[in-house]
Amino acid sequence: MLEQVLEENRLIQTVPRSGAYKGKSVIAAPIQDAEGKVVAAIGLSDAYGALDFIECFCRNPTGVEDVKKCLIERGVKVPGQ
Repeated sequence: MLEQVLEENRLIQTVPRSGAYKGKSVIAAPIQDAEGKVVAAIGLSDAYGALDFIECFCRNPTGVEDVKKCLIERGVKVPGQ
């Protein structure tokens, strides 16, 4: 997934059907420079199957805005900026 994020320069949220993270919530996002070029990718996986990242963010919608604000303060370009 990280390679896909690097190639496509977009956020990916999924539950893989195969591989090491099969059946686990996974989210991966690009990290972009000031021009919007992807320079890295970061991903999180719920290795224990106890969290649904999408559900967590739906229940706490300000969490996404808090993360965006933090990134913007550090000079990282975020989608919708």
